Amino acid sequence: MPISVNISRLDFYRTDLCSIFFSLIEQYQLKPQQLKLEITESAYIDEPQHVIDAIKKLREYGFTIQMDDFGSGYSSLNTLKNMPVDILKLDMKFLTNEGDTDKGGNILHSIIRMANWINLPVIAEGVETKMQADYLSSIGCEIVQGYYYSRPMPIADFEKLYATGVNVSPQSEAEDNVSREVLQDLWDPGSQTTRFFGTVLGAAAIVELFNSNLELLRANEKFYTVCGFDPSMIDAQRTHLLDVIHADDRSAYVNMLREAAMTHEWASCESRWELNSRSVWLDTRAQLLASHGRRRTFCLIFQNITEKKLQNDRVNAETKLLLSAMPHLPCIIAVLELSYRIQVLYVHTCTHEGHRAWLTKENFMDAMHPDDRTTLAEHLQCAVQDESDVSIKLRFSSNGVSYRLLGVHARGRRESSRTLFYTVIVVET
Repeated sequence: MPISVNISRLDFYRTDLCSIFFSLIEQYQLKPQQLKLEITESAYIDEPQHVIDAIKKLREYGFTIQMDDFGSGYSSLNTLKNMPVDILKLDMKFLTNEGDTDKGGNILHSIIRMANWINLPVIAEGVETKMQADYLSSIGCEIVQGYYYSRPMPIADFEKLYATGVNVSPQSEAEDNVSREVLQDLWDPGSQTTRFFGTVLGAAAIVELFNSNLELLRANEKFYTVCGFDPSMIDAQRTHLLDVIHADDRSAYVNMLREAAMTHEWASCESRWELNSRSVWLDTRAQLLASHGRRRTFCLIFQNITEKKLQNDRVNAETKLLLSAMPHLPCIIAVLELSYRIQVLYVHTCTHEGHRAWLTKENFMDAMHPDDRTTLAEHLQCAVQDESDVSIKLRFSSNGVSYRLLGVHARGRRESSRTLFYTVIVVET
């Protein structure tokens, strides 16, 4: 069982500090990993380089270095950046009744999340109540110590307790190493990963899922452009991002993320995002970046499919109207897109007894005679210019050998400057 040993600020003034520890583990036949050396941040303040050099030497020998009482004094993020420590021990004074406890909780949450991002384990000290333990677990701190679990006890009592096999194991390391190098790079403004995220990846965001709450950690500029929302509106919802997603789509969205976490493969989902009376459809692809305890960090890539969804709604409405107008007539109803070429978006075959459905979305253009494909495109272009309908006869074949004439009736509409859509009725003759 590892034992924690405190090193005071004065101890670092000893030039033989490292040698003392090396001699002790040899004398008592211990492994360096069995001693966790705790230092306070104040030890770093006076002689920072001297302390850093000593810590590096101890770590190289195999000792685990813990920064003790972080948050109790003049804690500095710069210290975390420079100090080569293995574990961060947080002081629970952030959550005392003195001062603004909400602000203290937010600071504590931010420190724990930041430590998780850089793969620095966190231990919370001074936990005295179940409420504190539950809160720490909810914000990602899985290792805690304090009077809530046990007060200091005599050696004999501890040995008796230890002999019963009571053991609280820290979070498994195996789960916490999924693409964490990539995740760390994303917080480095000068890394290649950050530049790729900002310029090459398209509309993208980094999110964290904890239980059923989704938080936006980071998004590039293209994300805001694609979704069409003002950045300040999204930022106001970043801690509860699922609230922006339509209530009917949230469950499917969370399931997509859980699928990505389980399979370690890309997963996708189409969902409606709503904010300040504006609604857009987004196609989201999710890839797991890292796991820490019950928290999952994902990279999301977005595509705005609002126009596609609206188009599908119009197609469905028109199809129902046409089918109601021709309940007894065997026909094929198709929707075509004409930009650089004709693309078939939808085909519905209305068949009756004695008629077989042989035209589909996949074979609609191939079944048409090659010469008639050009004829159809020309008539469709003219119909838009003249704002008229099209009624022509074209040759179709079910086997590529023999053709028959079918009546084609089409009505077009312009959706953008370059794209034209047509509802086409092909009547069996």
